[in-house]
Amino acid sequence: MGWQHRHPHQRRVQAARSAAVPLRSGQLDGARPLPHRRDHGAGADPRAPPGGRQQMSVVAARRPAMRTDERIQLWVSRIMVWILILIVFFPVWGVLAVALSPSGIGGELIPQNPTIDNFLDVVTCPGADRCVPPATALPGGGFKQWLGTTMLIGAIVASIQVFMTALAAYAFSRLRFWGRRWGIAVLFLIQSFPAFMATPAIFMSLVYLGLNDTIVGLLLIHLTASAFWIWMLKGFLDGLPRELDEAASVDGANSWQAFRHVILPLALPMLAVLFLFNFMSPFNEYFMTSLVNKDPQLYTVPVGMYIFVRGNFSSRYGFFAAATLLTAIPLVLIWAFGQRFVQAGLTRGAVKG
Repeated sequence: MGWQHRHPHQRRVQAARSAAVPLRSGQLDGARPLPHRRDHGAGADPRAPPGGRQQMSVVAARRPAMRTDERIQLWVSRIMVWILILIVFFPVWGVLAVALSPSGIGGELIPQNPTIDNFLDVVTCPGADRCVPPATALPGGGFKQWLGTTMLIGAIVASIQVFMTALAAYAFSRLRFWGRRWGIAVLFLIQSFPAFMATPAIFMSLVYLGLNDTIVGLLLIHLTASAFWIWMLKGFLDGLPRELDEAASVDGANSWQAFRHVILPLALPMLAVLFLFNFMSPFNEYFMTSLVNKDPQLYTVPVGMYIFVRGNFSSRYGFFAAATLLTAIPLVLIWAFGQRFVQAGLTRGAVKG
């Protein structure tokens, strides 16, 4: 029976009930009330069916189960990754164990009574208080001066190398001049010969110019590996569209302005890679550095650390291990900061498109 056909008394009773009892959630006039649902606690989905179980998504329901061979491949891959991590980490742990060994010799995977005396001796020598015995004080200002000299040479070499390589790569990539096609091929051919073949010529040239035992001579021997980086940077610049240069030329820019304001900002990832690798070169060079420099005040880290395994330090391998770990700290920090540039630069420089 409709509302308008009911008895007036029934209409008054129904109106009173409607005013006294509020509508349930989702109940409208003339609509069926929603079924009562239990409260399943805070965070429960109100759209969940009774009983608290939420409906499974269609994607999850249709996802096929992983086959047995796929599970085996997955676990084999995980095991191989962990094995590689252990292989890489094991030498580092061995060096750390020797550095923490009280005897300074090592031979134990887990040193007994570990100590940091080797680190203190390396950092504070020369000095009679920490050096044992005092006669073994480090020459040339000690490890801190070696590290400072090495980082200074690395920063100067990297800056000069970036500037020279960028100009040469831009010229070979964008400019047209006689001998351009064969010039970079000749540079790369010369660079392919082993460096020790040029050792007599480099040494005699530095002696003739009076640059041996000087920081200028140390800088020059680290500025000889430019051909490879010119080749890499040229490959990166070849991948940049030439329309950029043409647009800059239309705006009135010359070659230098186009290089500085257009090409150089785009080449920053490759230049960062170039800077990092050249900054590390003095940390890895021993032979040429020890040959052209005999001044203890200009010792680099590789030359200075050789003292730990000869003479009075022949049994102090703990010094050598501690110095190795201390040297790695600034390099790790620099690589952590420039990691994204290294990844972008190496992938871009290797692709010509």
